[in-house]
Amino acid sequence: MTKTIQHSLKTAIAATLTWWLYGVLPMPDATRPLWAVVTTVLVMQSNLGGVLRASGVRVLGTAMGAIVGATFAMLFGSELWALAGAIFVTMGLLTGMGLPETLRLAGVTSAVVIVGLPHGAGPFNVGALRFLDVVLGISVAIVVQTFVWPSRANNQLYDAVLEVVKSARELYPISVELKESPCTPAEIEQRDELRAKLILAMATMRELFGDVNREPGDHRQEIATWTSYIRLCEELEHHTLAVEHLQRGMYDVSFAHHLADPMHSLVTLTVQGLDRIIERLESKATNKELVSTGLDASISGADAALTRLREQGLTLSFGIPEVVRFCTFFFNLRAVGRHVGGLDTLLSTKR
Repeated sequence: MTKTIQHSLKTAIAATLTWWLYGVLPMPDATRPLWAVVTTVLVMQSNLGGVLRASGVRVLGTAMGAIVGATFAMLFGSELWALAGAIFVTMGLLTGMGLPETLRLAGVTSAVVIVGLPHGAGPFNVGALRFLDVVLGISVAIVVQTFVWPSRANNQLYDAVLEVVKSARELYPISVELKESPCTPAEIEQRDELRAKLILAMATMRELFGDVNREPGDHRQEIATWTSYIRLCEELEHHTLAVEHLQRGMYDVSFAHHLADPMHSLVTLTVQGLDRIIERLESKATNKELVSTGLDASISGADAALTRLREQGLTLSFGIPEVVRFCTFFFNLRAVGRHVGGLDTLLSTKR
């Protein structure tokens, strides 16, 4: 069963349970289950930490919108300008508080309290009822995510690491051979798509890491381990993006020919290291064989080759912009290799 189908089934179960509970519990107004059901659907995430994150935003937005909307409704009634004023004040307050993620929900709640105010009903009573609906929907989502169909962010982080490494592998150059001309528009578009994929994978990993911190329990050891993964994956992302970007302008850097062999060795070992990490993460293997030793030796060999060229004065035979451009590419290339080795070592010792 795919993750998408699992999440769909889990959300359907939670929404149905919310609707059923709305009818059997002694709710003050059991005629409006829509708000509670919608809340359950909106806060249900792929893991418990995500549910808690979404729930906090929804509770805060609902409370603020209900209070402001009820205040305007009590003072001015269900008038058009009262609706506009309530939404404006609600969203303005939350923006000033630095909570932009709650804006839409708070505005909707203000509108519901004013526009949906029944004849003769107290606005604060209506606001309180809608808040109770939200609390019920959130509670059901948390119960389902915790007990009925448990899913923790910690279990999803390895998959996130795998996606980051896969995306880096797709973007990383498979060779350092110089092209005779710039990249074509089609090649640039393809590479840009791969860059976007890597950036999205890293953003997903950071979000899941935040979800781990929100989940209940003592996660100090796990947090320490995942912090190391996050740091290495961030470095891998940054330097891989830099290498790919710089490689686009390497078609006219003839200085690179003098380091073709050591760079070819470094790229080959880096690719092997990325493939090894992907294989381990996919199979959940505990193989202790490392590629970091070979990468370290390759990086040292490339550094020594560049030092010899400098000592021989070869760098003076080329223009400064060309040498600087090559060195920037070279140092990012070696940084990718170093962080692949570090990730390989961490994976072997922390699994």
